[in-house]
Amino acid sequence: MPIRASPSPEVIIMQLNGVDTDALRATMEKVNQDPEEGHFIFRATTAWASGAHSVSSVRNFSLEADEPPALLGTDLATNAVEQVLAALGGCLTVGVVYQAALSGIRLESLAFEIEGYLDIRGFFGNAEVEPGYQRIMVTVRMQAAGAGRTELEDVLARAARTSPVMDIIARGVPVALQIA
Repeated sequence: MPIRASPSPEVIIMQLNGVDTDALRATMEKVNQDPEEGHFIFRATTAWASGAHSVSSVRNFSLEADEPPALLGTDLATNAVEQVLAALGGCLTVGVVYQAALSGIRLESLAFEIEGYLDIRGFFGNAEVEPGYQRIMVTVRMQAAGAGRTELEDVLARAARTSPVMDIIARGVPVALQIA
């Protein structure tokens, strides 16, 4: 495994795919031994800017959303359903990178092409059409030194099985709406 020198000369940090594998294993062990350590609450606030444009704040980050002109937006940013696809890609990327590192597999490249098929009539109130994606297709391109297709398929399967975003999409998490 590649190593990186730490600030302290007597400590060597094991890294693979940019991941401190010792810290990853320690974190996994910690949350498995004490389930309370694994509970997180993630938060976002979103404010309307104008028309279809909104701005969300997440931690110290800002994320804009808008619609393309075909959906009466000003195309200042990606729209929310595109951001769902990007979130899935980001989550699967982390999962594959971590699972590969835990398996001792050095990734050379990793990319996801994600397409979501949506019938916009549902958004516009047609009760016969679900407003969300009807299906999502993910194509993964990855290469790893010394790893065969079976090993890469196993890494991908573990990443998919443990992906919070994939679970949210596939399982359908209840959402409570209320006016403050």
